[in-house]
Amino acid sequence: MTVANYSASLDALENTVSGISWVKKVESENIRLEFSEVYDHEIPYIQIYDNGQTFTHQMGQVLVNWQIAVELALKSSSEGVVNMRTLLDKRQEIEQAIGANVNLGIPGVINVTYLQNTPDLNLVRPFYTTTLLFNVQYRKKYVSEC
Repeated sequence: MTVANYSASLDALENTVSGISWVKKVESENIRLEFSEVYDHEIPYIQIYDNGQTFTHQMGQVLVNWQIAVELALKSSSEGVVNMRTLLDKRQEIEQAIGANVNLGIPGVINVTYLQNTPDLNLVRPFYTTTLLFNVQYRKKYVSEC
């Protein structure tokens, strides 16, 4: 049985999102806690990070559900004005890009499902942000230690 690898899954998600034509920067290593840390030339900016896991034991295997957050930040610039409709359209493009490759092209990944999104209702100006939550599901062999 081929086992999915965390870093390979993260790389595949990062590559998928980087392939969207309007995305300028995708980050999964140096997560920014505040969007004020993002430079204007990096926007539209996306950061991808681990959002936790759940495990279910199933007859010698473990079913893993790994939640990954994909956070999008937009900001008006000389290239165009951003509003809530812009945010919704960009969010949908991200959903479709990730959803087009149900197992990320990685043997061992069962599927990737879109769970939810959480827009920043405070709309911390000048940014429009939303966080999309995806679930990467795979099985791995259970190893018990005695």
